[in-house]
Amino acid sequence: MLTEQMPTAVSRNEIMRLREGHRATEKLVFERLFNQVVNACRYYTADTMKAEDAAATAFIIAYTGLDRFVWQHEGSFYAWLRKIAVREALHDMRKERCFLELTEDIGHESPAVPCPDFKMDAAMALSLLDRLSPLYKAVFLLIKLEGCSHADCAELFNISESNSKQILRRARLKLIQVMETTNYKGNEKLGS
Repeated sequence: MLTEQMPTAVSRNEIMRLREGHRATEKLVFERLFNQVVNACRYYTADTMKAEDAAATAFIIAYTGLDRFVWQHEGSFYAWLRKIAVREALHDMRKERCFLELTEDIGHESPAVPCPDFKMDAAMALSLLDRLSPLYKAVFLLIKLEGCSHADCAELFNISESNSKQILRRARLKLIQVMETTNYKGNEKLGS
């Protein structure tokens, strides 16, 4: 009986062949994962070409650095590759100075952010996130989507952990403000 393979699954045997430099396996894994990796990068950059460049660079880094990869399960290679790709996308944005706010000192803590009960589909959520500045969007996605810590964000952007926390708070407040001003709460498309 054949079991259907997850689109992001990479088997232990495939990893062994990749380590041996097997070109056909490199191509197979690339073709299987490239679109998912590009989509992960698109969360951080609206430019498809830059997302594709970051994904392609991530494959090169991953293929040449396989000695650092530890296989845990069939999805672990994709998770590792995605992390590399996201870092590449953020690195490219930093080179282009998309994060000019990084030099500003955020300062003292703000009050807790209320969490309204909104329901929406992924397309609506992404359209809301696109209204954030690149820095706010990146920190929000890294912490809420990728599961990074504030220490990770601080290291990535060369800021303090308290600045990372403040940026996340401000991103939440901005998202709430956008949802309230655009009446997302009462939108019929929100579903159940």
